[in-house]
Amino acid sequence: MNFRFFPLTSAVVLAMCLNVTLWAQDTARRQQANTMTKEQRIDNWLQNQDENGDGRIAADEATGLMKSNFARNDTNKDNFLDRKELGELAQRLARGAFSRNRRGRNQQTMTTEQLLRQVPKGVTVIPDIAYRQGNDAWKLDLAMPTGRSTRPRPAIVFVHGGGWVSGDKRRANFLGPTLEFAAKGYVCITINYRLGGSKLACIEDAKCSVRWLRAHAKKYNVDPDRIGAYGNSAGAHLAVMLGLCPASAGLEGDGPWQEYSSIVQAVVASATPTRPRVRGGSEQDAKKIAPMSYVTANAPPLLLVHEASDRTVAVSNSDDFIKALREAGAKDVTYMRYEDGSGHGTFAANINETGPAREKFFERTLKGRDSKYVFTVRGDKTYLNGQKILVKGLRCSNALVSDESADELIANLDTFASFGVNTVSVFFMGSRFGDVKGYNSDGSLNPVYAARMGRIIEAADERGMVVLVGCLYWGNSEAKWEQWTQTEAEAAVANTVRWLKEHDYRNVFVDVDNEGMAKRAKGFDNRLMVIAGKKVDPASVIATNFKGPPPPEADLGIHFSTKVPDKPYVESEGTPTNAPGGYWGKYSKRPDYYNYINIGIYNEQMKVNQKTITVDHLDNGRGYMCASTWLQCPPPSGPNNCPGGDGSKQSPGIRWWLEFIREKYGPYVPPQPRPQQSRN
Repeated sequence: MNFRFFPLTSAVVLAMCLNVTLWAQDTARRQQANTMTKEQRIDNWLQNQDENGDGRIAADEATGLMKSNFARNDTNKDNFLDRKELGELAQRLARGAFSRNRRGRNQQTMTTEQLLRQVPKGVTVIPDIAYRQGNDAWKLDLAMPTGRSTRPRPAIVFVHGGGWVSGDKRRANFLGPTLEFAAKGYVCITINYRLGGSKLACIEDAKCSVRWLRAHAKKYNVDPDRIGAYGNSAGAHLAVMLGLCPASAGLEGDGPWQEYSSIVQAVVASATPTRPRVRGGSEQDAKKIAPMSYVTANAPPLLLVHEASDRTVAVSNSDDFIKALREAGAKDVTYMRYEDGSGHGTFAANINETGPAREKFFERTLKGRDSKYVFTVRGDKTYLNGQKILVKGLRCSNALVSDESADELIANLDTFASFGVNTVSVFFMGSRFGDVKGYNSDGSLNPVYAARMGRIIEAADERGMVVLVGCLYWGNSEAKWEQWTQTEAEAAVANTVRWLKEHDYRNVFVDVDNEGMAKRAKGFDNRLMVIAGKKVDPASVIATNFKGPPPPEADLGIHFSTKVPDKPYVESEGTPTNAPGGYWGKYSKRPDYYNYINIGIYNEQMKVNQKTITVDHLDNGRGYMCASTWLQCPPPSGPNNCPGGDGSKQSPGIRWWLEFIREKYGPYVPPQPRPQQSRN
């Protein structure tokens, strides 16, 4: 078996006692059968056994009991079971033992009163919340820790199975872990969704529930960047789609909260149909709802469970899916593949192993750990984990423009470090051509851009690198809010610092106003913006970037700031000073055109000039970060968050500067990381 073992906990023993006897394989099948109408039974049989999609089950397609009783059910002896024969079988089953206590689809398996009697001490449950209006299926139960927390909590979405035609959010094997994980510090929702229609509707509803959770993150103290999902069978299909299927796929539906992402950050899935069929649909329709269609190297952490003899969802679904993920370069995939005959109910049958594995997985991927690196200032020096460090960096201000751009920067961090770079700068309010609208009109953070920034900061922290987090970029940026006053400017800085603190992002420092642009254009007081950030977190490291000395409350000065003897200085936007017409002026811009022309192109005199300035800063104890049209080029040509070439027209880029840094100062070797402690 291909999986890791984890220690058994008392909580898991309790889960075993509650769930195993209820959800062993045969019992699960009987309960699913009890919820189905005649037509649903027929559709379910055809979906799982009609391999060629002709609306009949051939003798060589039948599996399990259908195969062993095939001759009896094939009344016209044509070697096929058609809808009429399958309907007769469904009626016989309905008249038999399975007919007792039948439930319709989305009918609750327990009342709210019964639910509330099961709630453990320390957990608060809010039942039957509508995540959108207009259908009784659009409801969820929410469970969360009763105690207050100073930082937002991770969340888990539990998605029941049932062949997309039956099931309920209060099934024992979903309600049980919902309550258990809430007792462990998570905010949990177990959801219902429309059944018996199209699988596309199920996907749309699951996505809507995640968007609802993010829209209400503040109300329920949820960290919108730490949401996971768990599902089994059809629920596994939906959970995996929540992890892989982007908004660009067009499966968000017409539900509310469209301004929020439906993507989750970690998925546990058991017996996953990765190639579900679409009855009566085209091959393209099937591909659209298939997790296999969305495999990329950027897949979130995944824990998959399957058993080799599963006759409901063939194990090849997971085998092929795992192979595709690994070939694509997905970095965090765990596969627990059983061969013990437990079949479709393998997660429950092996709960002594799968339960702890799920718990450890979510603890590792969602609860997070403290920052490994802390950037600080003492006197006129900068430090990382208490070790003196000179900032050597690259200005990558537009990296948040898209997921692809953020991923490109992350993919190049190791390369940058090999050249001696230890810092990158990224802006919430995109620079002149990036137009990254990282702030909402009230100064709050846009969660889409915050998630990208978070991934960059975390990736940098893993490598012992620093991120300069830029707040306002006014100038010609279309990302700015013209109606902002000092109040919104201070709110933007305060919310940025609060977000950094809540996520324990300490390998950072903050630029409140790039080049003092907002100060010049709007009269915003940068000192008050620094104070607003310091009120939220006095330990935050905040810089100013306007012409003049940094105020007493600021920790350091950067770029336009006057160098003063008692504070560190970092040239955060270093360019050649001898470019014809000015580097950011005539040299690099087409007249009356919203773009650069000399993208990453440097003549020899410019290279010598920039190398000389770099050495002057670094050898005199001041930080230096290279800025380039190569790095900040706007879409569709960029940004280029990679070294590029030698700076010639034939091979543009900044590799020449990086090679100079490595030759003179060597590769970057980070200090030792801090000891780690788990956190909620």
